[in-house]
Amino acid sequence: SLHRLPDGKFLMGFMVGNDGGLLSLHLPNGERDTAFGNDGIRYFPAPDGMNMYQRDVAVTADGRIVVLNRRQAQNGYTMAFQFNRLLPDGTPDATFGDGGMVVMPGPDNMALRSVIALPDGKILFGGMVNGALMVGRLEQSGVLDSSFGNNGIALHASPNVGMSLSRMRLAPNGEIFVVGSQLIGFDATGLAVCKVLSNGALD
Repeated sequence: SLHRLPDGKFLMGFMVGNDGGLLSLHLPNGERDTAFGNDGIRYFPAPDGMNMYQRDVAVTADGRIVVLNRRQAQNGYTMAFQFNRLLPDGTPDATFGDGGMVVMPGPDNMALRSVIALPDGKILFGGMVNGALMVGRLEQSGVLDSSFGNNGIALHASPNVGMSLSRMRLAPNGEIFVVGSQLIGFDATGLAVCKVLSNGALD
């Protein structure tokens, strides 16, 4: 992922095989910003016994950075998703979760693909589970927002077909759009575009 920040710097997120990911912050002239992380780079290594894949990166209105990673056990399919929030200098944000990290266990067939930092500081994430679109919202502290969907998670299924979420986008007026595919088996049969209301329901 690539983000241009208000000060002209560029933030880039990379997946490092199955061993986690990294962020790299660059000055407007392309050089790494050595004041960020460790010489301009912030690593997110996979925990012992786990593979980890960086999925998406978002930047909040006040410059904090949200990273979404997928964890998977090396000896099976046990799945969990890891959210990290950093301060603008690359250090963990201690006001978020446990020392800047939230781990969300999920069923083996759950997949998160996209994360958005909302203007009020909350975090929207999206993916799919059991063939249904899934959209969730975290409070600024990292706990699920009980006012969204069913205790923080909204599921939306389509009759007779599965749904796969690719990306979410926030419109200038604050409306949330979800883009994905309709699936029969593993084959995409059509484009799916949805608008999500602030309570998690579809418009």
